[in-house]
Amino acid sequence: MLLVLDTCEDVVDVVSKLVGFLLTRCPQLTIIATSREVLSAPSAIARSVDALADGLALFEARVSATLESR
Repeated sequence: MLLVLDTCEDVVDVVSKLVGFLLTRCPQLTIIATSREVLSAPSAIARSVDALADGLALFEARVSATLESR
């Protein structure tokens, strides 16, 4: 299962807690969150992207990896 959360910088603390909660209860869940601030959720991996095209490429790669792992 894949959950996409977009533009989280205004609610980064709440989203960090939500992501942590969901990941402890749904181990098969993959979450992609976009934010100008780093989430402090457990097992979060931060990736910086310079442009929208780079972000889109990263998103496509993560979706493909998630689908292939099924």
